[in-house]
Amino acid sequence: MEHVLDLYAEAPDPLRPLVCFDESPTQLIGEVREPIPAKPGQLQRYDSEYQRNGTVNLFIMIDPHRRWRHVKITDRRRALDFAECMRELVDVHYPAAELIRVVMDNLSTHTLGALYEAFEPEEAHRILRRLEFHFVPKHGSWLNMAEIEIGVLRGQCLDRRIEDVGLLRAEVAAWETQRNEAKATIEWTFTTEKARKKMGRAYPKAALPGPIASAVETAETSALSPAASNIASPAVEPMAVSPVLESATQSPAVADPISGSPAVEPIAAGPNIATPVVEPSATSPAAESIQTTAANQPSEVAPAARTIVKKARKRTSRGPLARFKARPTIPKKRPGGRSKAKAEPVKTTVRSY
Repeated sequence: MEHVLDLYAEAPDPLRPLVCFDESPTQLIGEVREPIPAKPGQLQRYDSEYQRNGTVNLFIMIDPHRRWRHVKITDRRRALDFAECMRELVDVHYPAAELIRVVMDNLSTHTLGALYEAFEPEEAHRILRRLEFHFVPKHGSWLNMAEIEIGVLRGQCLDRRIEDVGLLRAEVAAWETQRNEAKATIEWTFTTEKARKKMGRAYPKAALPGPIASAVETAETSALSPAASNIASPAVEPMAVSPVLESATQSPAVADPISGSPAVEPIAAGPNIATPVVEPSATSPAAESIQTTAANQPSEVAPAARTIVKKARKRTSRGPLARFKARPTIPKKRPGGRSKAKAEPVKTTVRSY
């Protein structure tokens, strides 16, 4: 991107001109009904229906320093057409230039091999010796000034229906002459410095310079030294143990007479250790009588539950499944009153879940 911006910022050099190159397809659209011409107080009226007469391709070349542009119309956009444009650029438009720098996008036909495909090797080599291709980045075709000129062309000349190639060539030639005589140019203000400020996240992060890198390394090394570790991690003194706990931990363990496994002797409570005493919660006589009465009386929930289950079964057999029952077939009656077929017997199927 920066090398394209640097080309735009250079001073004009007649021996090393800068040309922006691009292409654009255009439709040939004709009228199905004759439009109503405009008159005072009323614009031209035309029908929404149109006739499509094919497409053509426009090759646009613009020199921003010289304030010159040229549009070449071709039937197709092939590599041979691109090679012909490059030869016309070298031999017709810039015959005295030493080197022509061409800015273009990464289209598949924009290659050096296109000239060898179109011309003899000697002719292709002669043309390429005076050309220098500069490609814009991928998805960065907005850096090409030729796209701006295409927008101006579509807004000033191609904003109406043109039905044949002859009329299109005449209209584009008139537009090109008018723009060149007016010395119309493109005011490009996006520079390399602005690109670095606006698109800084797209640039890779550069490595630290030598003095800064050595200073960072020295700081990391000093952080791992013994002195720094003593300062960062102060020594933690062990907690003092009371004489009662120490005697309890040093007392021998007594083996279990049943399993034979050593048992841990409980620590005796001393003046420094408080042993809480948990008393069993007492149950009041009223609570005991309530529990005894609830256990002796039978449950009254079972009959209610049975009633709910019966009702659910009835709803299941009558409700959503009723629409799946076989319905009678009603035959259509003839105009005379007789029916064509007899009614079939009704078959009812009920499923309960």
